[in-house]
Amino acid sequence: RNAYDNVVLAASGMMSQSRDAAGVPAKNGASVIDYATGMGAAFAIAAALLRREREGVGQVIDCAMLDTALLTMAPELAASLHTGGRRERPKEAGIGCYETADGLLMLGAFNPRQNARLWKALDEPAFASLADWPQLWAHADAMRARLREIMPKRTARDWEEFMAGIGVPAERVRTLDEASHMPHLRE
Repeated sequence: RNAYDNVVLAASGMMSQSRDAAGVPAKNGASVIDYATGMGAAFAIAAALLRREREGVGQVIDCAMLDTALLTMAPELAASLHTGGRRERPKEAGIGCYETADGLLMLGAFNPRQNARLWKALDEPAFASLADWPQLWAHADAMRARLREIMPKRTARDWEEFMAGIGVPAERVRTLDEASHMPHLRE
């Protein structure tokens, strides 16, 4: 079938995971499936050329956009196939956007160790002692509420430096123009 990035986002279930303020499934800004499928095709071509060089055998490559979309969501896809019943759980507080004194910061404390470092550095011993995912999920709402109180006390840039210093990924939400002018890109 003919397809475009937005159509494959809809067909694959990826769009249903990103919703606008009204809760309607939304396409993200970049055409990620187009780009990822192109990168997959480039890799497949390079592998086919290597095999031709080494063994003198040609290859047929097949890079389907739907396959790429599902591959990029492998953990989510695997979870959706689980037949043991699903429990809704709150999203981890350490993964999300928070208002700072001058803009949004995306926090990426993706595991219990990073969460412990975060809360220890924030001098919040009750949250710093949470050792595993079930505990983090059980306290997600309280942690999120506390982060909403703490984060506006500093600028996004200050938080970026603070988080980098404790080994917790975090970045200010930038416009595309701001991102294109980041100093390390010039270097």
